[in-house]
Formats: sequence, structure tokens, C-alpha cells
Amino acid sequence: MGLDINRFAEEVDEEFKCAICLNVLENPVNGPCGHVFCRQCIMTWLESGPTARPIRSGSRTVYASGTCPVDRKSLYRDELLEAAIPFKAILSKLKIKCDFQEFGCKNVVTVGTLKDHVKTCNFNPEEVVECPHGCAKLFVRRNLVKRPHNCIRELQSMIKLQEKIVDQLEVDKASSEKMVRNLQYVIILLMLLMSYLCYILMNPVSMSVV
Repeated sequence: MGLDINRFAEEVDEEFKCAICLNVLENPVNGPCGHVFCRQCIMTWLESGPTARPIRSGSRTVYASGTCPVDRKSLYRDELLEAAIPFKAILSKLKIKCDFQEFGCKNVVTVGTLKDHVKTCNFNPEEVVECPHGCAKLFVRRNLVKRPHNCIRELQSMIKLQEKIVDQLEVDKASSEKMVRNLQYVIILLMLLMSYLCYILMNPVSMSVV
């Protein structure tokens, strides 16, 4: 869908802008007429734009043709070609701000090196980072930017949580102690029963006389 024109460090010539999205070309392709577009933009235009025409492909009907959005000449998907190497070489040298500039990255790189930079950028919003104020709590950077972290408030929440856990452990402890007492009582009864059975087994005659 093109690279946001506002991310570029310098003014970009019109020849490097997509005629559909009006942003700087991304994966540029051109048709027989010579007009250049972002690959995704022109494919979407040909498949679902106002001039899209159905084409039979075996038993299927596909929408892969239409007209050039600039000069309205007939244009088929199969006619699209990658932009010339010299053209892409110049495009790749344009200066652009990092994808993560809103998260603090100040780097300006070339379009050609942007993907490699993004892979290793320390301001990746999905990266897990420690609290910048020193409380050692971990955050996904995106969440930290959206909702600034307050260490004191966070510690108060942690204390309240620990207090709840302690209260629950006290309840569990009381319940466990009651359970232990009940089990001890059952054990005593079982021991008495066992003693009685042993006595019967050891004194069968006396029990029969009774």
C-alpha cells in the first residue's frame, strides 16, 4: 500500500509515488503504458476496482484485468512487470524514518535497508522491556507507551495482591487445621477398631462363650 510520504526525510519526486495510494512506491511494478504502481495497489485495482473485468480461468471466473488508473488503457495482471533495476536502485536510496519512530526510534535509514533495521531495532513495540524507572517490572513496549508506568502505583497494587494471597492462605490454613483434626479423630477411631478386631481374633473362645 505504499510507504507513508510523511516518513521521508526529504521531499520525494512524483515519479516515485504510486498513482493509486499516492504514497512512495513499495514493490513497484509497471504496465505496458509505463506507469508505475505499488504491486499490492495495482493488483487490488485490477481485481476489485471500478474497471475490473471478469476473465474465465478454466471453470473459475477471476478478476485480473481492467484499465490503467492513469490513462485508462486496457491492462492485464499478466502484463505487469517489475520496475527497472536503475529505477528501484534510486528508490532504495531514499531516506526514510524507522517504522517505530512513534516508540522512540530516531534513526533515518534508506528504503533498501529499512527491513533489516526494523528486525534489530531496539524500539520494536512488541519487545519485552524493563520498567525505565528501575522497579524491574517487565512490559511489552507498546503497552508501556500507551499507558505510562507508575512504579508507586504498581507497587501498591502488588502489595494489595500479596495481602489478598496472605488472607487466603490464612483461610486455607484454618480449613487445613480443621481437616487435620478431623483426620486425627478418624485415625483414633480406626486404631480403636483395629485393637478391638485384634482382641476378637486373639480370643475367639472367650467371645463364643459370651
